[in-house]
Amino acid sequence: MSAADNLTERTGPLRRAMRGRDPGEEHRAATPLELLFDLTFVVAVSQAAAQLHHALAEGHVGDGLVGYVAVFFAIWWA
Repeated sequence: MSAADNLTERTGPLRRAMRGRDPGEEHRAATPLELLFDLTFVVAVSQAAAQLHHALAEGHVGDGLVGYVAVFFAIWWA
């Protein structure tokens, strides 16, 4: 039994194991999963920025900046 057959057994016929792609591949386009991952980060950062805007508009500069930096660090670290 080959490694490919073993992988098919473990994941099933409709599921495939996720594998990294070669970054040196010519004419490489982003996969839908990569685009979804990027979009998730964009939405998370925009939500954090919206909360910062509201805090600044209400005059809570210190609290807003501390909260934004903490959330942005968590998003960046993920």
